[in-house]
Amino acid sequence: MVIRPATIADVPEIQAMEIVAGERFRQIQDPRIARCADASPYWTSGLEKASIEQRAWVAVDDTGSIIGFAVACVVDGEGHLDELAVAPAFGRRGVGRALVEQVVAWTISQGLASITLTTFRDVPWNAPYYEQLGFHVVATLTPALQALVDEQATWGLEPSLRVVMRRSLLEETY
Repeated sequence: MVIRPATIADVPEIQAMEIVAGERFRQIQDPRIARCADASPYWTSGLEKASIEQRAWVAVDDTGSIIGFAVACVVDGEGHLDELAVAPAFGRRGVGRALVEQVVAWTISQGLASITLTTFRDVPWNAPYYEQLGFHVVATLTPALQALVDEQATWGLEPSLRVVMRRSLLEETY
């Protein structure tokens, strides 16, 4: 596996892989979460912009196929993991961890001291997974993080099922 910057040419393959990755949500008993399998992939213009701005990365296998991707941005002066998806066939092989660490390295390179994300509280490959990577649930949200949670609610992501998490990077260097 290799992690490399995403390109505009990667966008259709990223979106196709994300749709496949989203199918895992059908395993969840709560229909408010299971319906995420039917969600549209990350929007084209957003992926293109993130690629141009060098804040999107893909994981590729030895055939050059995209098996995961991550998108970062800045929210309220912190790095933010905006999206992470890994093809289910490549789960539990370090792909997600490698992509998260790429976003951490980018965040540090931006001079930012922490990174945040939003995710489902009780989905095993969501909040419990990120806790293993050093993220902790945030009790008090900044205005921009609250606005992000509110926006996600308009997409059908029930806020009571989700958490905002943060990882301090003050001790980390890359």
